[in-house]
Amino acid sequence: MPTYVLLMKWTDEGGLPSPDELERQFSEDGGEPEGDNMFKERHDTIVSALTGVKKGKLVNLLWTLGDHDMVAIIEAASNEEIGGFSLFLSGEHGVRTQTMPAFEPTSMNLVGQVAARCGRSVREAAGPG
Repeated sequence: MPTYVLLMKWTDEGGLPSPDELERQFSEDGGEPEGDNMFKERHDTIVSALTGVKKGKLVNLLWTLGDHDMVAIIEAASNEEIGGFSLFLSGEHGVRTQTMPAFEPTSMNLVGQVAARCGRSVREAAGPG
């Protein structure tokens, strides 16, 4: 199954929790949150939206610090399917995505074979010399 890594960043209009949401969700003393709804809802939205993607499956969703807010590993039937999902996230939820195909080691063997064939083709076309 094709696998994709999505690097996601909320836009100003997107799903980034506001300071008020964070204050309501988490106690002032840093203790246990009143509930786990805030991030669970975002996770559940992604899982729900993936039902519209042929063979779509969320493998993992991680929240991150740095240039991106979340990283998702998703399986989907094709580039077009994952492209549509990324477009949905952008349009409906204000999430910018960078979508990258990911390869298992066995697939990387095939990628290496194609690269080697390309190199041989270029050398053959250039002729002796």
